[in-house]
Amino acid sequence: MVEKGHDVFKTAVNQALILRGSRDFVTLEEYLAFVEQVRRCLNLKVASRLTALMVSGN
Repeated sequence: MVEKGHDVFKTAVNQALILRGSRDFVTLEEYLAFVEQVRRCLNLKVASRLTALMVSGN
């Protein structure tokens, strides 16, 4: 299960980099902020699905 989560995260980062149009970052801090933004987006998606499941009772 951990491997799947890692794969999903890597894919999301790769897709976000493609949308960004460049894999180049001026600083490490800029890159880390970018990765953090991707992580937060994924976590929001999971949280909203979990909330929907809890509300529906499934």
